[in-house]
Amino acid sequence: MIVWRFAVVAYRDFSDGAKQFETHDFSPFEEPAGSLEDTRRIDKGFMDSQRQSVNSFVQGLVAEGGGDLPEDVTGALDVAASLSWSARVRFLVVVGDAPAHGPECCGSDMRDDHPTHPKGLSVKGVIRRLCEQKHVRPFMCHVKATATQKMFQAWRSAHNSLDFDKKEKTRPEAINLFSEDPGTTEIRGAFHIIFVLDASGSMSGSPWTGVMNAYRLFVQKRMGGNQGQALDTVSVVVFDSTAQTQLSQATLTAANSASLRYTGGGTMFGPALSEALVQLQAADPRLTPMLLFMSDGCSCSSAPGNTEMQQIQRQFGRSRGLQVHTFAFGSADRNALEGLAQDGGGSFHVSPDASVLASQFVRIAAEAGAADGLIKQFAKQIGDAVADRLVLDYM
Repeated sequence: MIVWRFAVVAYRDFSDGAKQFETHDFSPFEEPAGSLEDTRRIDKGFMDSQRQSVNSFVQGLVAEGGGDLPEDVTGALDVAASLSWSARVRFLVVVGDAPAHGPECCGSDMRDDHPTHPKGLSVKGVIRRLCEQKHVRPFMCHVKATATQKMFQAWRSAHNSLDFDKKEKTRPEAINLFSEDPGTTEIRGAFHIIFVLDASGSMSGSPWTGVMNAYRLFVQKRMGGNQGQALDTVSVVVFDSTAQTQLSQATLTAANSASLRYTGGGTMFGPALSEALVQLQAADPRLTPMLLFMSDGCSCSSAPGNTEMQQIQRQFGRSRGLQVHTFAFGSADRNALEGLAQDGGGSFHVSPDASVLASQFVRIAAEAGAADGLIKQFAKQIGDAVADRLVLDYM
């Protein structure tokens, strides 16, 4: 068994005082003596304990502060170099959407309140300490490559200027999380949100008014997200026995002011999900898709929507990180809506009245982040990059 040790350095900026860095160092480990079975048992116990400890630390972190756009990444590398490195194979994965301070790392179009590091640190100095002295290979995981590419090139230049024995095994490498092309304009943390809303006869009057209130609360909550950048787009499919798109890929501002029409009639889920699929297929592929399906009734047996939801999941589930939520509003057929959630690989919610629906919408809007749907992609890309280096350099 290969024993992995993990440490975490959470970094912010100079203005964040005691919270500028929060650190969880490596747990000490010595390879046990004894039988192979005993060794495996002890190794597994160490890995399990370490995973719990690191997860607990990360879950306690809060994204806050930061001041201007650049962050003290250079200081974070210096802190990382001070960790208890001891293994023969050493990797550092830097995950960030903003560059370090200084003209080497951030563009002239960025406000930089600290072009000179207050502690006198330099890119070359920390790369020397990390790579030459500590024998660590850094990986830059670009969350927004257009912002961090210049910093990564500064790391590479600093590394190229050094001369030491393990140079090739410590060369900085890049992982482009959202795009293989660093020049591509990325949309971080943004969604294409498709509301599929039942507007059949039973939704007349106060039920429809309540749903519209929940819809607007969701949109307004998202307008405050993305660090003030309203980058989501919204589509709305309204259905009874037929379906119509009343809003297509609108900005959050437009979605907030849109007047959505109640229609009346019967209830059929299939046509509504077919219309939602059209909207999904037409959307910007850089956006994470989120589907919210609400009904207070039961679909006609000839069009229950399961086949359509399964098709949506096949096309957008694994490849795009699709998030699905279904809502059984009022006296809806809970079994049918729970089945749709299962077909979509998503979550089922019981919403007995409009106030509960509104609170559910607001909670989902607040908790939604692109990482929710891209965690598997994130883990795979980092895992593949580290595994490739492990095989090429050490096996």
